[in-house]
Amino acid sequence: MRPEISIVIPTHRRPLYLARALEHAARTRFPTFVVDSSDAPFALGPGQEDVTYRHLPGVPLLEKVRAVLPLVTTPFMIFCADDDFTVPRAALACAGFLAANPDYASAQGHYVTAMPQASGVELGLAYPDNARVRVDSDDPSERLRQLFSPYVQNFYAVHRTSTWREFYALPTDKVPHFCLLELLAAMLAAILGKHKVLPVFYSVRDRFLDEDRKNPLRRENLDVVSRDPAHAAEYETFLASLAGHLGARAGLPEAQARRNVQAAVELFIQNVLGASPRKPFHKKLPKYAGKVLNVLSGGRRKAAETRRQAAERAQEFQRFFSGFDAAAEAELDHIVQRIASCGRHLEKP
Repeated sequence: MRPEISIVIPTHRRPLYLARALEHAARTRFPTFVVDSSDAPFALGPGQEDVTYRHLPGVPLLEKVRAVLPLVTTPFMIFCADDDFTVPRAALACAGFLAANPDYASAQGHYVTAMPQASGVELGLAYPDNARVRVDSDDPSERLRQLFSPYVQNFYAVHRTSTWREFYALPTDKVPHFCLLELLAAMLAAILGKHKVLPVFYSVRDRFLDEDRKNPLRRENLDVVSRDPAHAAEYETFLASLAGHLGARAGLPEAQARRNVQAAVELFIQNVLGASPRKPFHKKLPKYAGKVLNVLSGGRRKAAETRRQAAERAQEFQRFFSGFDAAAEAELDHIVQRIASCGRHLEKP
């Protein structure tokens, strides 16, 4: 039977994580592609002869995918980070949904976070707003507004391969900021079709490694890039690329399509990046008092509060995950055991 889904794993200087990701990918039986920008190449092991591997030292995250996209022959594909575990059964459910609903461009389920600790692996619900996501209008402009009300990333969703081909037909090499590339992909997918969140356990994300926030290409978001003259050319590429697709898809004049894209950008800035108002000093007093009491207690007060919060998070997660079936519990147990067996972490780049 011809496979329906391909997995693309981008990686950079994390060979132990990549080895673990490939071990998990082998359980999916999906065609697997690795794009590796590390300095040294990764040596595929026994049983990995069918993995398509490309060593592209120093090539940015999304640009290195260009090397394998022409080789993807399945109708659907998934990006899987090297520290993620996409659940095969959920991915197939998403692909089945897309096959049965041609007006949808992407689908995903619910994500779990896993934080390795000395005492075990702490589990949590990722993207609490995921259940509220509705990107289902027949109007592409309205779908852009729905995308950010609320916004939950869909970069790692099951997408139609044709969407990523459309994405790479754009001048993405002129958009170096990671946030813009993620949004360019998400907004393009919303223009091309609807997005569905299925009630399935979809993925586990190992949270041990933090992103490199010292890199301005990661730190600076759309609010900065859209308003800083130094990034005017990049933002124009972003805006023009989306407006061109929106105009063609919705039959809008260029000027109107640009206004609709800009309105969606402002909605993202307002709903996702909007700064929290600064608290007046009198509302900060309990926090300062707590710090003083913690010092006086020799740190015991903070330790007790940390344990209480952890217990609350555990209860919240149990309530959330109890909505899934026994097979999902078995899938989660297998992934957690794999994370735990690696120790608190594998490596930091």
